[in-house]
Amino acid sequence: MNVEGGSHRKKVPKRSGDRVSASAVSQSVARTLPVVWISVNGRKCRALVDTGCTDTLVHAGACSDWSPRPVNMMTVNGGTLRCLGIAEITVQHRENRASLTALVVPDRPLGMDVVLGMSGIVALGGVCVKMPNGVEFGAAVVPAAAAAVAPTVVTGAVPAVEAAAPAVTAVAPAVPTVVTGAAPAATAAVAVPPLVTGARPAAGTAVPTETAPPAATAAVAAATPAVRTVAPKVVGTAAAVQGETAAAGPVTNEAVVAANAKAAAGTAPVTGAGPVRGAAPAASVDRGDLSVDTVDFTARFSADSGEWTVAWKWTDGEGPDRLHNTVAQYKVPDAARPAYDEELELWAREGWLQPYDERVDGPARGLIPLMAVEQPNKDKVRPVLDYRELNRHVTAHTADAEVCAEQLRRWRRHGSRLAVLDLRKAYMQLRLDRRLWPYHTVRVRGQLHCLQRMSYGLNVAPNIMRSVVRTILEQNEAVSRGVLPYVDDLLVNEDVISAEQVAEHFSRYGLVCKPPQRPADGARMLGLQVSCSRSGELQWRRDNPVGAPPEVMTRRALFAWCGQLVSHLPVAGWLRPAAAWLKRRANALSQGWDDPINDQNLHAQVSQVAERVAFNDPARGPWRLTGEKLTVWTDASSLASGVVLEDPGGGVVEDGSWLRPERKAAMHINMAELDAALSGVNMAIAWGIKVIDLRTDSATVHKWVGDALSGRSRLRTKAHAEMLIRRRVDIIRELVNEFHLTITIKLVKSDENPADEMTRVPKEWLRACRAEEETATTRLGDAV
Repeated sequence: MNVEGGSHRKKVPKRSGDRVSASAVSQSVARTLPVVWISVNGRKCRALVDTGCTDTLVHAGACSDWSPRPVNMMTVNGGTLRCLGIAEITVQHRENRASLTALVVPDRPLGMDVVLGMSGIVALGGVCVKMPNGVEFGAAVVPAAAAAVAPTVVTGAVPAVEAAAPAVTAVAPAVPTVVTGAAPAATAAVAVPPLVTGARPAAGTAVPTETAPPAATAAVAAATPAVRTVAPKVVGTAAAVQGETAAAGPVTNEAVVAANAKAAAGTAPVTGAGPVRGAAPAASVDRGDLSVDTVDFTARFSADSGEWTVAWKWTDGEGPDRLHNTVAQYKVPDAARPAYDEELELWAREGWLQPYDERVDGPARGLIPLMAVEQPNKDKVRPVLDYRELNRHVTAHTADAEVCAEQLRRWRRHGSRLAVLDLRKAYMQLRLDRRLWPYHTVRVRGQLHCLQRMSYGLNVAPNIMRSVVRTILEQNEAVSRGVLPYVDDLLVNEDVISAEQVAEHFSRYGLVCKPPQRPADGARMLGLQVSCSRSGELQWRRDNPVGAPPEVMTRRALFAWCGQLVSHLPVAGWLRPAAAWLKRRANALSQGWDDPINDQNLHAQVSQVAERVAFNDPARGPWRLTGEKLTVWTDASSLASGVVLEDPGGGVVEDGSWLRPERKAAMHINMAELDAALSGVNMAIAWGIKVIDLRTDSATVHKWVGDALSGRSRLRTKAHAEMLIRRRVDIIRELVNEFHLTITIKLVKSDENPADEMTRVPKEWLRACRAEEETATTRLGDAV
């Protein structure tokens, strides 16, 4: 979409054969342009929709794999845009997905990650630009209010033999621009009624039309050649519907107007060649086959069987001749044996675990050991396969893997009326491709069996489950908008869609959900127990009970116990630096992971922590973060640095504590305070916050950061680490510019800083440690 600054347009030279055109607009009009969030290779990116650009541009930072190839692009103002190379990318907007070739550029045009030119628009099945923030792909619906106005239709390249249209007589008022796929090369020349002026524009250029009554619109539609829309590469239902629509006939203005009339009458809006939008899952079109194909696995859904079939991909493309393991099962504790055997019986009854038939599937090529994993918080014992040997032959690409802490932040901002859905025996609902059965055998009661379903422990299993769940979500816009998934857990915003509708939608695509849980009645959400307080606000607390300290103190046992204390909890207060201290002492007092530690001071410190947690557990806080502002408290000491994030209501939403490396113990405290401030800004950015109220009790850091943000004066310091200080201050300034942050900084007293407790442990712990170090030094001196 070309935007000119005025009538005095600079003359544009003719393009040479080896260059293409692109639009370049100023920052002053960037906010008026059609901008949309899309996914590029699974990464969320901000894209400018530009029908005046022949190719799609992508910033080098938005795609990790591209081929160097020098290409120059000529902009509308006659300038040259240098490109680094080309990349094969997969773009997705809601249910529309397509693969295409894009040009890689070193800088972000107008601050955008992607400029979606005609190549991307056509691949996505067309675009409808209703307003700058109203962009729809896949031949989206034109508003009913514009039914009497002929929308601007671009059908790609017009045949060269078509005669030029007469001069413009009038310009239509603001009308949505609908762009459909490129017309086939064999399209015949057609005489077009004199509604448009001037020479026929180049392919991909929006053509203004004049106001015409519905009858004239129908005449234009009748004179338009039959054009089969190029459907995007969308898996499943959307693709099936698009194919049927295209086969039935051309997508014309008349069809769009008819769809608008139905929308005005109260029926569900029809989006041309796309699926019906806004409909509940139960009312959606019949399901079709779905498929997912990545570099490390494939997944296919059959509408006939109603099941998913998955397969991992071998690293070398073929797989080993056979696995070398000969252990059938690790020792199962006597207390866990009944529950373990009962779960195996369930696998057999459901048909997931079947005797292996070598006459049909050939000799077994791999025996996978079974072991029992106890889940105290669920009171369950789960049989788990030890995939360690098999995983060495399967490469898992985890760059886009979901991180629990990141997803937890998204869940806590998803809405107020929430429900949680959990897939029932999630991995067991995915059938394993039969050609992999010889590698997936287990021995139960002396007989060789095959587990015909995917199981927990395979390195690509989380990626497979995530892709299957997301593919199912993409089949319905309302479901995709109202659900945040994390592996097999689904958080439903019931202001958008009910949990029952989401469960029904998933059951249509082969995955069965457990009954929904609602936090208002108490629910477990990503390892936290969420319930409604007396004031009506959602509050979270620790879900798993903290067990007693290990009787035999080893590094492994102590690390596991400390993990139960703080692991994935958003807020842990004083407990976070205490747990980190205990682990550091365990490392210093032991040589190996399973060596007993008999240090009395460490035993006393562990007991002290256990008693304090039992009396007053700090792991709790408000569940939901609202608004776009956070107060970030930061502090540092000779031992650790700490950060506390508070919402506008004064509730702590997250905290963090990091012990200072022993090799940096001599670092000046001002540097440590500055590092803490930088860590606090990073934590706030992870929440997607734009307004940050930074609080510190360091007058030096307050001046450094305040002067840098305001530009009041240059940084003055004579410290030996001057360059390191300048680099950290510059990073804060760059974060402000890159993420469009508003940061204010305030100096507070130490006793008013809640981050102070994140930097300290009891003084007697430090004294005991120094005494032990002095004793060890004395013994070493005597030995010498």
